[in-house]
Amino acid sequence: MDLSAYRYTDSITVDRAPEDVWAVITDVTRIGEMSPVCTAAEYDDPATGAVPGARYDYREPTPAQIEQVTRIKAICDRYGVPLAAAALQFPLAHPAVASVIPGPASPAQVQSNVQAVRHPIPADLWRDLKAVGLLRENAPTPAGEMVHAS
Repeated sequence: MDLSAYRYTDSITVDRAPEDVWAVITDVTRIGEMSPVCTAAEYDDPATGAVPGARYDYREPTPAQIEQVTRIKAICDRYGVPLAAAALQFPLAHPAVASVIPGPASPAQVQSNVQAVRHPIPADLWRDLKAVGLLRENAPTPAGEMVHAS
């Protein structure tokens, strides 16, 4: 099916200074500072992990970001979960999130995204991320079963 003729746009007005909005967009640890419904606002590149050439918010990642991703990936690896699967499924656990739109650049990426969102993730993975401070203790997480893509 050719979807090239379709386009969706939307906008939102946020009554805050641009630097406040940018701070939330570029630092996921500040999610929720603006409003309880502001749970995610970021642009990100594919969840590749801390590999040469990886980008975060279209820029070179900082050493702290590389270290954080390396720690998250180590926990994912312990459970046999691809980092991309955790990255796609985590936001879906929040009640305010209806969908995640990964923006694939090719048919192969569409297929890998479908596989990632269907990959089973044990609840213990999320518990371990919280235990070491990589997720907030009160962050909603998937229940430990596969997220069903419709």
